[in-house]
Amino acid sequence: MTYSYEWLIEPHVLYCAFKGDLNGDELLDASRDAITYYRDGDASVKIHSIIDAREVQSYPFFNWKMPSTKESQQFRQVKNVGWIVLVTRNKAIINLSKIVRGVSRVQFHTTDTLEAAVDFLHSKTAHLDWKTARQQLL
Repeated sequence: MTYSYEWLIEPHVLYCAFKGDLNGDELLDASRDAITYYRDGDASVKIHSIIDAREVQSYPFFNWKMPSTKESQQFRQVKNVGWIVLVTRNKAIINLSKIVRGVSRVQFHTTDTLEAAVDFLHSKTAHLDWKTARQQLL
């Protein structure tokens, strides 16, 4: 599995693409990397994320790695997390994301196309200059 983070609109919208077979260790590493982006960002600026999981072949349903208590506390301490939009067609992940929405303080949305993800975020962040978005990522 590979994943990458890049700014779609720096420093406001982060784009993360996952590809291949996802395992628990890599998912945990990706979460740690995301926390680094949030923590290194301006605390007064909400950072929104698009997580593109359309090219994930398999998920670690039985090998899910949970963050340590310290890592969970670090994520909860991050105050500049904006909307997280997951792009996937996997029904099990969509259903799991409904649970995440219900039990976390994170604003979370799922959609099945990248265009719908951008449209959703655009509707929530009209103050951003979407003309500056790095179109090559989309």
